[in-house]
Amino acid sequence: MGHLLWSLRQIRMRLFESILMIVAIGLGVGALCSVAALLVEYRSLSERQMQELGIIYIRQAQRDRAGLYRISSDSSPVRLLGRVDDRPVDFTIDDIMALETEVSVVKHAFATRYTNFTIAGADPQPSVDFRTREGQERLRDWQRANSVAVHLTFPSALVAQRLELHSGSLFVKSDLDEGRLVGVIGWNLARRHFGDSDPIDRSLNLQYGNVPVSITVIGVLKEIKTESTAALGGYSVLFTATGSSLNDAVFMPYTALETIRRSTPRSVYSAAALTSIDQIYVIPSDDVDIATALARLRSYVTSKFGTAVSVSSPIETIRTSSAMIRRVAIVIAAFGSVALIIAAVNTLNLMIARVIRRTKSFGISAALGLNRRGMFAQFMTECFVVSLFGAAIGMGLTVAFTKIFSAAVAEGAIAIHVPLEVWLIGIGVAVVATLIFGLYPALQASRIDVVDALRTE
Repeated sequence: MGHLLWSLRQIRMRLFESILMIVAIGLGVGALCSVAALLVEYRSLSERQMQELGIIYIRQAQRDRAGLYRISSDSSPVRLLGRVDDRPVDFTIDDIMALETEVSVVKHAFATRYTNFTIAGADPQPSVDFRTREGQERLRDWQRANSVAVHLTFPSALVAQRLELHSGSLFVKSDLDEGRLVGVIGWNLARRHFGDSDPIDRSLNLQYGNVPVSITVIGVLKEIKTESTAALGGYSVLFTATGSSLNDAVFMPYTALETIRRSTPRSVYSAAALTSIDQIYVIPSDDVDIATALARLRSYVTSKFGTAVSVSSPIETIRTSSAMIRRVAIVIAAFGSVALIIAAVNTLNLMIARVIRRTKSFGISAALGLNRRGMFAQFMTECFVVSLFGAAIGMGLTVAFTKIFSAAVAEGAIAIHVPLEVWLIGIGVAVVATLIFGLYPALQASRIDVVDALRTE
């Protein structure tokens, strides 16, 4: 306790020098820990995205300028497997069912398609000037009041997206096979059209173009609240919509549009256009890692479709970008470390200057009985106290930076927090660096000759 009080008194007596050292240490710690906090948050976000985006896409392969198919999204060289048919591959429902039954690593396989219906009896779409803000706002108001988002999909898609039912049931494979006009509706849509009454087995009357469509409601989803959209990653990749907007959507069997086409004498839509599947979503089994699933699916797809079809996953892109961002963060953290080292060197210089100025004071203390160990402990305690003040300022700057970054750069979409490990790193680095660079001045102070020190003016 005596050493601590002595250190605080020395800091107060040389306040300006002490403030310079504390601010320098604080800036170095702040720079280092701000980068560390961003890196930890990005790692956490990437892990959440990988959990949410454990999706594999099967789609037509892209071609390069030479007309050759790209095998995958990685940098592997193109493999030529003979002449490739120029006609695009059209997937069928049987192809999707075969994936679930023939490939052991597949938990769910499905397709989704998005379209818009309008409420039956709605006012016609207003004629507006799209070039003006007023016209765009009028059109958005009309769409919010009269347009209904319809997602044509498979039963397993709703299970994969973890959408929970409030009442009723999901449509089943027989609904898909027969193209029944049944639907599972979102919470807001149910309240808007049916109020407090039970919508199950009631009709939701819509229009597809000019064609009236009566959909039998078989299920109502639980409300997706704002805070729960984090479970959906804030955005549904499967249904290409924000999580909360699914409250106003309808989910129908993928083949329902074909039923609507058949009921229309002069449909302008061909059967192929309404039932074509250009992309298949695959959710791997829980006990299979994404790399194994990709390898199995690529082998299966290549044997069935050749190189005209590609298999990819967004996780591959995320991992590539994560590795690049980590390298950039390490470089930035290195610059932050340089700032901290400069602050520590500055501390070293100021401490040496203090030793020179306090030579006579040390001589008097030694003459009164303070031994070399005591002098060393006093000086190291002073360095320790300065480092703690610097660490406190540095962590304060880190918290302020993360708040500003979340509000200004991320626009509130990402709430960046300073985790416990970053606090420990900031305090530990500040203390260790300051003590190391304060070691030499402390040794110099403890080795002062008492006689020579008393003669110093």
